[in-house]
Amino acid sequence: MWFIDKIREIVMFLAVRKTVQNNPLLKVALVASSDTFNQLPLKNHLSTDEKEVLSGELLKNITEIVSSDDQVMKCRELLSRSVIGYARYLVLIFPPSPEEDTTGFRGLDGVSGELKSHLLEICKTNKELCEEFYGAAENPTQDELWNLALFGCLKWHWWMHTFNAMRVYLNDFNPVEERDWFRPFVHALCAWQEHCYREEIGMPPVLAGEPDALGMNALKYSTFMTMVISGERYPDLAWRKAYENWDDDEKPLE
Repeated sequence: MWFIDKIREIVMFLAVRKTVQNNPLLKVALVASSDTFNQLPLKNHLSTDEKEVLSGELLKNITEIVSSDDQVMKCRELLSRSVIGYARYLVLIFPPSPEEDTTGFRGLDGVSGELKSHLLEICKTNKELCEEFYGAAENPTQDELWNLALFGCLKWHWWMHTFNAMRVYLNDFNPVEERDWFRPFVHALCAWQEHCYREEIGMPPVLAGEPDALGMNALKYSTFMTMVISGERYPDLAWRKAYENWDDDEKPLE
């Protein structure tokens, strides 16, 4: 319960504490954050200072949603940011088949599990990753880069599931569980991110319908986020309708 204790300590010093302390949305966020954090190996590898920094940043985002005039759209904005971060690292650390994948995303269209062995090359080629890991070590090894990517993935996993719990509380979900748009959203951004990494290092694409000279088969996955942040009631439905006339042999979003 470290996370909730720390959040309570910080909340006491917030100017908005009278507004949010008894807010049910805040309570949902705190419980989701604590439960998620305690299930992750991240908790065993952070110093007290690091936990305080990360929990403080997360609390700031939570209170932005709670205090927003449009909680649903603010939640979608921060959820989208966390899904981007999660997908960016997740596709780098997937173990190749037949090793176990606990997420269920590996093997879906565009998500191969093949990038782990190319991590060194990707981190040298991708500008953002190169800058992010530049201070980690002079000549980081494959294992060191994988651990850094794992840390990023776990951090965004923690935040993503916190915001997703808030989304569900705000009734921004499909009550037909298998038609909810959260997992399709994560899949779409994983497929898009893997495509970008592959393109940067010259790996062949793995998306259905590829090769595609215009890159539209990949680009369509990136547009899922547009459906989310534009406020579509069911972003997955809007996404499918936008591409319903594409070739029949392309795999649907899963």
